[in-house]
Amino acid sequence: MFGLGIIITLYLYIRLAIWVARKLAGKRENKQWKWGVRVTVALVFTLIPTWDAIVGRIYLNHLCSTEAGVKVYQTVELPAEYWDGQGKARFISARGILDMAVLGSRFQLSNVSEPQINWLIRIDKDRWQLKDNQTEKILGKDYFYSLLWLVKPFFASTKCG
Repeated sequence: MFGLGIIITLYLYIRLAIWVARKLAGKRENKQWKWGVRVTVALVFTLIPTWDAIVGRIYLNHLCSTEAGVKVYQTVELPAEYWDGQGKARFISARGILDMAVLGSRFQLSNVSEPQINWLIRIDKDRWQLKDNQTEKILGKDYFYSLLWLVKPFFASTKCG
């Protein structure tokens, strides 16, 4: 049903663009003028629903290069129980994910989401932070940014971080 709604909306939007182009170009005698009006209307009607994707991609690239990624505030020396016989970390899984069961209650991993950090462009900010419960200090943070287009569950987003 959602797909049918999109198709009907798209059809009506294209019909509106054609109607506007005919109204604006219809009174002109010069063919170059008519083509110019038609091309301008086509560009305007194309940019109306997509301008935020263009500007959003530029802003997301800026955020990815300046703010996204891992920020380490303090390193901690862990005792031997956190390492295996070969010196590899037992608290990191084969996929590179922190295993909180191995770390126990000494550390706390939490996620803070900030939906739509910009009122004009739909960019979400997710922050993972690792806290040492013994010292109450934040050891590090990992920032992710997501550019969303239209409706979050239906369209994929672009992420970095």
